[in-house]
Amino acid sequence: MVMNSNDNNGGSDGGNAGQPDATNQSKDKCLAVRGNDMRLTESAVIDNEVAAKNREKRVIAREDAADLREDTIHLREEDTTSREQEICKTETTQAESNNHILILQQ
Repeated sequence: MVMNSNDNNGGSDGGNAGQPDATNQSKDKCLAVRGNDMRLTESAVIDNEVAAKNREKRVIAREDAADLREDTIHLREEDTTSREQEICKTETTQAESNNHILILQQ
């Protein structure tokens, strides 16, 4: 058997002559996946930012609702105080009237 200078001791070169080797293809796939991952990461970051803004809006809405409830409570308390003052004035007037009637009867 005559050996050729391109022959690797009888082994074949796998038919890869003129083609990029498998490691280069693997690196290209990794770069493509990493690029895709970067887009996914950017998308996830944007999604997280949107979610954070939505949470912030909900917190603000809850705080506004709590403020409205507190304002309602204050208005009710003022209304109650006003009614109590009116009742107190009415009772005072009634007591004065009763006293005046007693004085007139004597």
